[in-house]
Amino acid sequence: MNDNDSEMLGLLAELSAAAAPSDLAGEVVHAATAARPVGQPITALGGGVAADPRAAFVETAGELAVVLADATSAMIVEPYGWNATQLVAHLLEVDLYFGRQLGLWDHAIDESMEHDHLRMTEAAVRASMRADLADTIAKWTDVSCAVCEHVLALDADALATRIKFHMLDTRTSTALVVRIFEMWTHTEDLCRTLRRQPPVLDAGRLALMTRAAVRAIPLGLLLGRIEADPQT
Repeated sequence: MNDNDSEMLGLLAELSAAAAPSDLAGEVVHAATAARPVGQPITALGGGVAADPRAAFVETAGELAVVLADATSAMIVEPYGWNATQLVAHLLEVDLYFGRQLGLWDHAIDESMEHDHLRMTEAAVRASMRADLADTIAKWTDVSCAVCEHVLALDADALATRIKFHMLDTRTSTALVVRIFEMWTHTEDLCRTLRRQPPVLDAGRLALMTRAAVRAIPLGLLLGRIEADPQT
């Protein structure tokens, strides 16, 4: 498995928590080709310029924080069946792990679970079942702000530095995109429970995330045992 395959696998792990509706693929293709004919570069429509992963990471964390301000302890957030406090405990554990991998602090983990994103946070999620939501959000906010401050200070060399993140041995910039996907996904989970519209993704972040997701398609086909011929 080469570096690209490893990065694709990591992205797929973040995106495969729930199966998509069976008719979703056809709807996406129809909507996409209706907006942009096949073969027309997206740059012709003024799009395609990806956001800086550092700014995108911080902006996505900020949007999550805004939505969390409206969360209540009684909320059950799907697809995991967690209450809101447990979801924040999951996010806190991931940020503590991410900060550890970035060299910000020591944080003990069970390395036998490191390759399993959800399983690695199970103990923290269980322990938080009866914890106070406001206290848990405050802890996450402190850790998230420290990570964001560090991320904003990363230079080009630091973004290119390879780190271990779950099953990935990847560039820091790629790990940031994986985390953007996760925070964006959980923000939408919370908004669905709150019955409100999620924050709208700007074109730059959408291009950044889509570019990474498209690179994951070949491995997704492989893992799904889907024959892609004659398409590339």
